[in-house]
Amino acid sequence: MPDDNQVTEIRTYRLHESGRDKFHQVMASQAVPLMTAAGLKVVYFGPCAADPNAYLLIRAFASPADRELEKAAFYGSAAWKDGIEAEVMSCIDTYLTAVVHGPIGVR
Repeated sequence: MPDDNQVTEIRTYRLHESGRDKFHQVMASQAVPLMTAAGLKVVYFGPCAADPNAYLLIRAFASPADRELEKAAFYGSAAWKDGIEAEVMSCIDTYLTAVVHGPIGVR
C-alpha cells in the first residue's frame, strides 16, 4: 500500500551556460554521496534531456516533517557549508523546487 504521507521533491536547476558537465561531476562524486550518507533518499539526479543547461534532482522523504529535518541537517552540516556548497552553487543560475505529496507515479 502506498504511503500517502510520503513527500517527493523535484528540483530543477538552470545552470550557467556550459556548466552542466562540471555540475554533474560534483553531484555524482561529492554531493549525492554526501546526501545518501546523511540519510537523504536520492531517487534520481542527472542532466535534463530536453535542455543542455538544465539538471534534475529528485528526492523522497517519509513525511513533510522528515523533509524539513533531513534537509536542515544536511544543508547545515560542515560537509556542505565548509565543503562543497561554494562549488555547487557556483554552477547554478537559478533553481525551482516542486513538492508532491504521496508517492509519484501514475494515478
